[in-house]
Amino acid sequence: MRFNVKIVFLMLTIFLAGCSERPEPSVCQTIASEKLSVTIPSGSFQFGDNRYYSDEGPVKTIEVDRFNMDTTEVTNAQFRRFVEATGYITAAEKGLSAEEFPEIPAEFRVPGSMVFVAPDSDQPSSVASWWQFVPGANWRHPLGPDSSIENKDAFPVVQVVHADAIAYASWAGRRLPTEIEWEYASRGGIDGASYSWGEEAPHVGKSKANT
Repeated sequence: MRFNVKIVFLMLTIFLAGCSERPEPSVCQTIASEKLSVTIPSGSFQFGDNRYYSDEGPVKTIEVDRFNMDTTEVTNAQFRRFVEATGYITAAEKGLSAEEFPEIPAEFRVPGSMVFVAPDSDQPSSVASWWQFVPGANWRHPLGPDSSIENKDAFPVVQVVHADAIAYASWAGRRLPTEIEWEYASRGGIDGASYSWGEEAPHVGKSKANT
């Protein structure tokens, strides 16, 4: 069961609340910004946390070397150029083989991926029902076969797994940040705070991230 859960979470769709779902082009970021990167200076910070989840501790002081990272997520336009240049096929487009994943039911091994289905506000729901496997969902069709990324070149690409991301980064002459590098960069120099932006609660003031 633990293995199945890992497979499911690898295939989760990541949506950014800042991007409009309207059919016109996205305004959450511009195509021009997709090639921008920033050099994160070397330094030290408190990695991990002892306050919330046991697997996040113990806190350690970590030294981080200088590194360079992109300022935005990989866009649909960027990923499309990679696919057109290489003919790459993502995991969601391939599906899972019965030989490698015999314990997964056949209906979940077909090409497809997990899609977030927003619960009705007036109906009881559980976290287990929020994510549903949809056959035919992939980076070109994030919500299923009837959806598309038309006019969404600036949206972050979704429905990609770790291996897909590594393949793209290698093609682009880049690499994925480590967990330590990601946390160090996301804190933006704010060390030891409850959140990457400081101490203000997520629902106070301006909305933050996917909240």
